[in-house]
Amino acid sequence: DLNLHSAPWGETMYGNGSEKHYFESIFGTKEERKKRAYYEAKLGEFSKMNKNWSISNSNNLHNKLKVDSSEWKEYHKLYSMLRENWEEIPAEHISTKIIDTNLVIADLGCGEKLLSKALPNNRVLCFDHVAYDKEVVSCDISNLPLEDTSVDVVVLSLALMGSNDSDYIRTAYRILKDGGILYIAEPQGKGERNIGGLIDTLKRNGFDTPSVDVRNNIMYLDCKVLNKFNIK
Repeated sequence: DLNLHSAPWGETMYGNGSEKHYFESIFGTKEERKKRAYYEAKLGEFSKMNKNWSISNSNNLHNKLKVDSSEWKEYHKLYSMLRENWEEIPAEHISTKIIDTNLVIADLGCGEKLLSKALPNNRVLCFDHVAYDKEVVSCDISNLPLEDTSVDVVVLSLALMGSNDSDYIRTAYRILKDGGILYIAEPQGKGERNIGGLIDTLKRNGFDTPSVDVRNNIMYLDCKVLNKFNIK
């Protein structure tokens, strides 16, 4: 009888290892299976952290991470590992839409500054709960230390996380110049579930109906500020 649990691969079935090759052709080598199991475990950790952050008020989360930033660092360590398998990095795709190097950009929830790295000739103002480096301002992005109508572009790339994420939309409108653009990237599944509410929030807070594009499992929304000085 074939007993794959107790007998060495080379001693089972035909005794020449052919069944090992058959098994590995379906399930992968031992090393590949270990790597896949590790990846899936890390994906589970990331998903749990993502869910917890998504139901937390951003001010409460910010105060927590100010005391201990280790959770933020672990989140972005996992995020960096997971996106190695993505066909497209949302921040990098958004950067291709920003051609004018004179535009001032605010990257809300900038993480490891992927947008800034993709736009070296623009002035990119970076904000997140934890400062990745000295150029990032540590803050709650619902309450930015920026003047009204001070930037041309706002980016929320996979950053609409928090029970008060509509506050990020209001903040984006406040700091954008008349005619400015808000670029949003959301995971496709989440975006499709929430698209109606998100568009309503955008329109209630001074943005025109956004253009929506889905590619490589990401939903992109390009949102233009309506005439700020004529809104009643």
